[in-house]
Amino acid sequence: NLLQSESYKNAMLGKILSMGDQIEDIEDIVKDFLLLLAEVCEVPAVGMYIIENDGPHGYYVCSENMGEKEITDFLSVCAADFEKVHTDYNATKVTAKRLEVKAELNRFFSTKVQLSSYETENLKSIDESNYFGTVHIVSEGNITSEKQDYFKFCVKNAGVIFDKALIVKKKIFFEKRIRRAFSRFVPEQIIDSLVSQVDPTDEKVSVGETRAVAILFSDIRSFTNISEKNKPDVLVAFLNRYFSMMVDIIKKHGGTIDKFIGDATMGLFNAPLDLDDYEYKAVCAGLDMVKKAKEFSQELNPELKDKVGFGVGINCGPAIVGNIGTSFRMEYTAIGDTVNTASRLEGQAKAGEVIISEELYNRVKDRIECEFVNSVKLKGKAQEVNIYKAIKRL
Repeated sequence: NLLQSESYKNAMLGKILSMGDQIEDIEDIVKDFLLLLAEVCEVPAVGMYIIENDGPHGYYVCSENMGEKEITDFLSVCAADFEKVHTDYNATKVTAKRLEVKAELNRFFSTKVQLSSYETENLKSIDESNYFGTVHIVSEGNITSEKQDYFKFCVKNAGVIFDKALIVKKKIFFEKRIRRAFSRFVPEQIIDSLVSQVDPTDEKVSVGETRAVAILFSDIRSFTNISEKNKPDVLVAFLNRYFSMMVDIIKKHGGTIDKFIGDATMGLFNAPLDLDDYEYKAVCAGLDMVKKAKEFSQELNPELKDKVGFGVGINCGPAIVGNIGTSFRMEYTAIGDTVNTASRLEGQAKAGEVIISEELYNRVKDRIECEFVNSVKLKGKAQEVNIYKAIKRL
């Protein structure tokens, strides 16, 4: 009997390990595992509550002839036992998902005897350092010690599969979130790098961090005057072309489009990932913008031709970057004095000018021809600051 039992366990272990072949679909793994337990333990229903990215999820399989009351009572007990282990979660409010109703399990439920025997086991990693769910079985009659032993054996050995499956699901969830947040405004290679380099447990992207960055603001000069003298459809077409051009230039130099503010564009360099030589690349982006503005103006309708110019302001320094907002609307952005100063510098720029801070000037002056403009009092600054005009690459 002992030999037969060990042989049977080896066969069960083989089936459990084979579930790793579908590691990217956790629901398929859960279904196959619960059906395996139902057959091995000869029970009409098996349930599982497991912690996923957005909290606990419930799953179950059952026989075809189980009534809704029996299922509801069973799941209520399952959820309560889950909450005893995972006290931070409210599983009783979770609607468990039925993965399969199987006629073959009818032989384990006659409907004449009350479901009276119940067992539960914690789902955890093999080293028992990580608890991430509970598994439950229910039966008409007594669950024999042999079936209890098989139940414990299966749940224990399934831990490694579910541990890996949850990590894979978290990575997939994280990748989708990153691509959704950045895909419109960030070069694809940066998104790929972010997805591959940042661990899904890393909270920096969602919580925030202080990073050294370069901030670029560009604005259309005399836009109010332009908007008053042109039809809405002309203005919308113009703005769409303008913003597309800004996005292309900032992406070309490895930056991120932070946001559009009216007719202004905010670009972010060196976040969310490190960007080599980000200060120089930010200034190059600004120079390309004012150069492109001249070509852009010549291509416009007669109503706008030769009337459009861009002013650009750029600063560098520390800023707080991360997802900022509410659950209703969240956006990846930068905040702080470095950002505010960049915006003020853009206000100092005339059409066709790229105005940079003294800090940025000191970092790029060997490769960018610049000229001193003036010492000015910027809003929010107690002292005057020196500002420079970037002219061209050397």
